[in-house]
Formats: sequence, C-alpha cells, structure tokens
Amino acid sequence: IQEWARLQYEEPFVGRIVVLEDYDINVARHLVQGVDVWVNNPRKPEEACGTSGMKVAINGGLNLSILDGWWVEGYDGKNGWSIGNERMFPDQELQNELDAGNLYRLLEEELVPLFFERDRKGLPKGWLERVRHNLATIPPQFDSNRMVSEYRDQSYLPLANNWFELSSNDHGRARALADRGMRLRRHFGDIRVVEAVVSDLEDFKVGDPLEARVAVDLAGMAPADVTVELVLGHTRGGDNLHHPVIVPLEPDTHVDGVHSFRGSHEMERSGNYAYGLRIRPRPAAEWDRSLCDLVLWA
Repeated sequence: IQEWARLQYEEPFVGRIVVLEDYDINVARHLVQGVDVWVNNPRKPEEACGTSGMKVAINGGLNLSILDGWWVEGYDGKNGWSIGNERMFPDQELQNELDAGNLYRLLEEELVPLFFERDRKGLPKGWLERVRHNLATIPPQFDSNRMVSEYRDQSYLPLANNWFELSSNDHGRARALADRGMRLRRHFGDIRVVEAVVSDLEDFKVGDPLEARVAVDLAGMAPADVTVELVLGHTRGGDNLHHPVIVPLEPDTHVDGVHSFRGSHEMERSGNYAYGLRIRPRPAAEWDRSLCDLVLWA
C-alpha cells in the first residue's frame, strides 16, 4: 500500500493516481454517483465479492471487471465489459500479461470510442443503451430486497417449518431421525461391494449410453437406506473431474441379501473420461446432512 501511495507523487503519475484513505460509505457515495466506468481488476481468484460494482450499476455506471466475485453472475455481455474470461492460468505473470492486454484493448477499441461517439444532440446513444440495459438487469438481481427475500424463503421459513415438525409430539420426528442415523452409522462400515460393472469407455462416442451395475451386500440395511451413484467426468490427468455428472443407480434385483443397482447415462461430450461408483446413506430429508461424512467408493 505504501508503494502505491508513493506512486501518486512520482512522474508520470502526478495528478493521475489518487490513493483514497478511510474509504467509507460517504466516500463511496460520491464515487459511484460520479463515475462512468468502474474498473475492477484484482488478480483472480482474490476478489471477495464486489459490492462496490453493484452500487456503481445502480447509479448508472458501467462495470469493467475481471470475471470474479459477483461479476461472474452479473455480467451478461451487454451490461458492461469483462476483462478476459473465467479461465485462470497457474503462471501469475502470464495471467497478468493476458489480463492487461485485454484491458487495454477494451479501453482503446470499445469503451473510449463508444463513450465519445455522439449524435447531433451530443448524446452517446450506444453508451446509454448499455446503461439502460445495465439498469434493467443488475439492480433487480443485486439488491437487498431480493437478498432478504431469498434468505426468508430459502432459509428462515424452511428452518422454522423443520423445527416445528421435529419438535412436535415431544420431538418424536427428531427421535426417529436420530435412531435412524445411529442405525445407519453403526452398519455402514459393514457394507460390501460384491461386483461393479461399467461399460468400457475406450470406444464410446457421443450419444452412446453408458451402463453401470453394482451388486452390494447392504449388511441388513434396505435399498431405501442408501444412495448408489455413478460419478462421471472429464479427466486431465489429475485427481479432479471436470464437468462432473452424477447418475443415480436404481434398485434392480436382490438375491441372498445382495442387492443390485443399475443405471445408464447418455454421453453428451467427447473427451477423456474417468468415473467412480459410490454408496452414501440416503438423507432423511433434503436438509439432512448428518451422515454426509459416510461414503464408500467402489
């Protein structure tokens, strides 16, 4: 920060760089009401959120930002500009070089010409079209009314309803869920995969169905107690799967306590694939996370 502060007193930056101390709501109010373009270019993925950019948009300013934080959700191609794309390079110097080149290109070829292109009345019509689109698309999605409504509808009300359900009848529902959870946790370690069969991926083409079957000894538990899934995705030689797809396998047959689960998935992408088969306790409800630490991979 001291290095940035010193720059404002050195040539050729005198009069061109201003370091604002004690940035608060009052300073922000003056900035966002008087700016045409808000340039936001921290290094990805170090942008925490970007609420300043939201305030700019509500005041009719246009954002020129990296695709990180809120701008990944807010940018639609017409309500501002993006510096580069969402791709991140492990070489930070290369990332800086590419982002800087993209920033200068946008300023020189798009923003500056669009801002100074005026009609006979002196109005920048193209620029104002973006401003109007910005006002139509960003404030309704990034304001406190929407945020509080989502917290109420997706968190607080469901939480309250769940509490009333669990606490009714002397917490009978809560006791039943606790008993189920202890039973599944006690027996989950005894589950044994007897057989796992997945179609050979070597000659697969887009549109082909990938078949999977898993035979499992559930150690006395029922098929309704577990979720059996095929996890499929692109591999680039590492441990992570890209564009992952989770395919539920449905109960099929059972013989002598061994239950068979089957499923298929139509391949929609070409590429190098990897997969895994996993067994998890089935949640008692959508909000139930009490057994999410139990996973068995085949």
